[in-house]
Amino acid sequence: MSKDKTVRRSALVLHRTTSKHGNTGFEDLKNFIKEGSDFAKQIVDIIQELSELESAHSKGVSKLATKLFKASKENTGTVSNAWHFVANDFEQTAEIHKAVAVSIL
Repeated sequence: MSKDKTVRRSALVLHRTTSKHGNTGFEDLKNFIKEGSDFAKQIVDIIQELSELESAHSKGVSKLATKLFKASKENTGTVSNAWHFVANDFEQTAEIHKAVAVSIL
């Protein structure tokens, strides 16, 4: 009473060939992996640069908020109050960009 076991076979047939560049399959795979690694390094560099830009933007907006807070405190009235709220918005925007710069890395 032996049961028939289904034999699974891959449709992929592996055999040694030479590529159009004269490489064996291993060399092609090695080159493919190296190119992928180089691409990943480029992506890391771009993300690092983005983080630096976000950080610089955060600092710039924060400085503007400080200047605007100072200007709005020196004056009185409705317009001055409105600019105080804008300065507050600048400060919140700076904090968001700072958080993005940190979280990207």
